[in-house]
Amino acid sequence: MVGGGEQGGTGPAKRIQTRTDRPIPSPVQLVRFIDEARKTKTGNQLVVWLKLRALTGMRPRESFHLSWLDLDFERSQIYIRPKDGNSLKSRRFRVVEMHPDLKQALLDWRKEWEKKFQGRGYPHDWVFFHPFHPEKRAKSFVKAFSNARKKAGLPNFRPYDLRHYFISHAIMSGVDTFTVAKWAGHRNTKMIEEVYGHLSPEFRAAQMRKVDIKFGDGTRSAPSQTGQGT
Repeated sequence: MVGGGEQGGTGPAKRIQTRTDRPIPSPVQLVRFIDEARKTKTGNQLVVWLKLRALTGMRPRESFHLSWLDLDFERSQIYIRPKDGNSLKSRRFRVVEMHPDLKQALLDWRKEWEKKFQGRGYPHDWVFFHPFHPEKRAKSFVKAFSNARKKAGLPNFRPYDLRHYFISHAIMSGVDTFTVAKWAGHRNTKMIEEVYGHLSPEFRAAQMRKVDIKFGDGTRSAPSQTGQGT
């Protein structure tokens, strides 16, 4: 998450707005976190929720109001629409394409979901439900998330960071900002570019090594042949 701060002097000097980037987890750290999440009492449901958030950038409330009718497995699309209790921040319907890894995770979870409610009349069609009270909607996985975070050695990792993770890694993967903005539910690319486009230090360093600058004294900075973007 990006935080703001100000630096200013006395008198008429203009105050300067500064911004700092909140670190995003690396893919290795996220895998470690997911491995620990699988060991919690919430288990497989939490893992599917983490993958959904990390591969779509959905906001927490959006994810908890997701139903099976919102998932089109034939077209590999997820429909995020306004609903009672979740009018959406933008109040606009949007579509997010389903990543192959997420699609398989959701299909596997649907089988487990059906077994859970088989013979009980299927009280709802929510993708996620309260782990100990299945007839109630899931609102958070706070305890399981916290336990997995501690075991994975990521004390500052928050649920909302999964949205930052998706958006940042989508940009670093070369996806154009207009598409990322559509997936994230923003009206334009401004928010993506100014707030969520915080790329990893490793990625920025790799980009700097590509810079080829000629100097007036006959020397030049040659782009490195090693080190690729992450």
